[in-house]
Amino acid sequence: MVEKKIENLVLTAQRIEITEHFVYQKLSQSSMGPHNKSVLKQISDDELKHYKQVEPMEILSYFKNIRDNIWDKAHGEGRRKGSGDL
Repeated sequence: MVEKKIENLVLTAQRIEITEHFVYQKLSQSSMGPHNKSVLKQISDDELKHYKQVEPMEILSYFKNIRDNIWDKAHGEGRRKGSGDL
């Protein structure tokens, strides 16, 4: 359940990044001044990098690892070793 929510959040963030890429790309193409064109092109390129930066499954895997580590500390690892410490 939580995993699906995290995956949905990541996918939503990626959709926003790619949308922003296309918006800034169009603005750059329609801009008349060379400075504004350059700045908008750079923003467009940055948004595309953000979109490609992290795969959704990598983030999901990262959060699963955190969850598993917390679970082990709270319920498994300490009791299995008999230390009693969490």
